[in-house]
Amino acid sequence: MTLGKKIREITRNINWKITALLMAIPFISDLIHVIGHRMIMHEDYHMNKIHIIIRGIETLVLGAAGVMGSQWLAQRDKAEEATLESEEKYRTILESIEDGYFEVDIAGNFTLLNNSLCEFFGLPKDKLMGRNFQDFADKETNKKGYKTFNKVYTTGKPAKGFDWEVTRKDSTKIFVEASVSLRKDSEGKPIGFQGILRDITERKLAEETSKKVDALEISNVVLKNFVGDALGNLISPIYGRIQMIIGIRDNIDEIKSDLKNTETGLAKFLTGINTFREYFRFGERPMKERISTDISHILSSLLSGQVLETYGKDEFPIYPKIKLRFTYDPKQEGALGFKELPYVVGPESDITTAIQETLINAIESYEEESGDVVISAKKEKDNLILEIADQGRGMSPDETEKSQLPFYKILGVKGSARFGLGAYIARESAKHCGGDIHIESTKGVGTTASVLFKISNNSLVDM
Repeated sequence: MTLGKKIREITRNINWKITALLMAIPFISDLIHVIGHRMIMHEDYHMNKIHIIIRGIETLVLGAAGVMGSQWLAQRDKAEEATLESEEKYRTILESIEDGYFEVDIAGNFTLLNNSLCEFFGLPKDKLMGRNFQDFADKETNKKGYKTFNKVYTTGKPAKGFDWEVTRKDSTKIFVEASVSLRKDSEGKPIGFQGILRDITERKLAEETSKKVDALEISNVVLKNFVGDALGNLISPIYGRIQMIIGIRDNIDEIKSDLKNTETGLAKFLTGINTFREYFRFGERPMKERISTDISHILSSLLSGQVLETYGKDEFPIYPKIKLRFTYDPKQEGALGFKELPYVVGPESDITTAIQETLINAIESYEEESGDVVISAKKEKDNLILEIADQGRGMSPDETEKSQLPFYKILGVKGSARFGLGAYIARESAKHCGGDIHIESTKGVGTTASVLFKISNNSLVDM
């Protein structure tokens, strides 16, 4: 309700009370007259003084009523002037702001808007009034808008900063950032919504351009990694073996052995290529069904000292002097002990891959093949975070940034033949479960990988 409407409602209440009082005054006067006359008759005119007092009271009542009436009229005039003045200021403010202001009823039909909003939609005010906001957006945007408005209606809490794609009269599209709150009447009943729209088209286009540039740069890095590392590492030994075979044609057994090694190398390379194709944007694909997994069971197996397994099903034995262990610090906020670990969302195979590939990277970071890989767990909101930390060689900021790109390998690191796909596949597996992996590293100090999973609830089906 606007300030003007509130003032008018208050004025109506005062008007009713004053009118009732003025209507009652003649009755009060007559009543005083009758009572006084009877008292005088009863006392045989010996109460002239009482009569004078009664007349005085009557005069005072009438005088007070007159004063109250004149005061009320003056207050009413001032209230009306204030109403007009406040409404004028209200209109001036609305028309002076660059952002679009709107009010709609419960159904979403425009009941009030300013000129800036009209410019957003490319229509004059008289063509917009009464129209529904859903007339200016596509199906997907309207679905998103309905959820937002419904949440504001049911909770009574404003929604701030959500994007809305608007289709103008000339069919061009602009992007706006919207904030919406609930409108209520004097009794607190919802009567509609009000909000602000801000044009963010330029910012949105700039963000899209930046994303395309980033994607192009990442593609160039991946291609460079693939050609310069994975493919080069395969072709070089093949070429060397061919040269060796040419030089030792008489030794059939050595020729067979070299061909066998070449075949093994090609098989691993093809496994890497096929795995990359399988996991490319794997994290963006929805799970076929929501299931939950006992992560403590997975960790128990991985920390038992048994041989680990790469994504290509190759065995990865743990170095004898490498220790894998789980730690718990009760002083850390949200820290969980091993027995407190919850079930998490996702298939066991994806969760195992995410953790196992990260563990292998941590083990490979030790140049001396000795050291500790420490795992700890904590809860943040609805997420379980496993921190896998090592004190190995660490990475530079540039290496850290590229470490989760496909086919990226750090020069000088001895490790398994995974063609630089381990960290990439680990992250895609976590993302497929609704989680993620974030890496922090300092060269010469070590690396910490934070593996995030969504905590499941009782409605999920355990594996």
